[in-house]
This record gives sequence, C-alpha cells and structure tokens, in this order.
Amino acid sequence: MDRRSKLIDLARRLRDAVSASDWSALGAIDRELARALRKEQRTWSPSERAALEDVRRAHSEAWEHCTREATRIDEVLLQMRLHRDGWMAYAMSDAHADLEKARR
Repeated sequence: MDRRSKLIDLARRLRDAVSASDWSALGAIDRELARALRKEQRTWSPSERAALEDVRRAHSEAWEHCTREATRIDEVLLQMRLHRDGWMAYAMSDAHADLEKARR
C-alpha cells in the first residue's frame, strides 16, 4: 500500500473507531499512526500532504471525542460518589428484604 493510501486508511479507521467508541482500536490506530509518521523521512507529494492533513483532522476529531467522553465519565463518577450513600442504603434495604423473604 502506498503512503497516500495508508494515510487515507488510517484516517478512515480513526473515524470508524471514534464513531464506535472503540477505545482499544483507537489506541492501536494512534500507535500505528505514530510509528508510521516516525518512519517517514522523505518529502511528501501534494496528494500525500492532503491525505496527511485529513489524518490530522481525523486525529483532532478523535482527540476532541476522547476529551468529551472523559469529561462525561468524570461527571458520571462524580454523581456516583455523591449518591453513594443513598445507593448503599437502597442496596442494603434490598438485601434485607431478600433475607426476610428467604426466612419465610
């Protein structure tokens, strides 16, 4: 696969992984992209530069998606911590009810 095609494929795969929220694939593609770009030393043709710019946009979109998702998860975890006592009380009362049923 030529360099332009490889870049186009990486951009597509980045976008697909973001759309699917496939964090494992996203991490693997990111590492693959880093390795591919580290290896390249020669000059880029105009079509390769265009494909590289598309990869940069896809990577930026992936970064933004990850940042939004991390913020969302932080909020969920905060809410869980804030309501932990209530959930524990509910769980304990539910467990108590189950024990009462088992005794009958």
